[in-house]
Amino acid sequence: MGSIDPPLTIVESLILGTPVASYDTGGIKEVLDENNLVPYQDYVAYAKTASEILRDHAPRKPRPDLLATFGSENAAKRFEHIYQELI
Repeated sequence: MGSIDPPLTIVESLILGTPVASYDTGGIKEVLDENNLVPYQDYVAYAKTASEILRDHAPRKPRPDLLATFGSENAAKRFEHIYQELI
C-alpha cells in the first residue's frame, strides 16, 4: 500500500458492515467510500455526514474482503518482509 494503513477500528467496523464516517487522511480513503469521507478537521462536514448515515439508517454492508489485506496473517507477512529487507 502506498500510504499509512487505515485505523484498525475502521477496518473492523467495515468488515462487520457497520457504516463509518471519517476524515480523509492517511490510508482511510483506500477502504472507505468517498461519500463517507470529509476533509480533515471539517467538523461541520463530519457532523453532517454522520447525521446523514444515522438518519438514513445506512444498510450494513459487510466487507470480509478486507481480512485478506488487513488481517493479522497479512500484517505478519508484511512485517517479516520489511524485517528481511533491513538485515
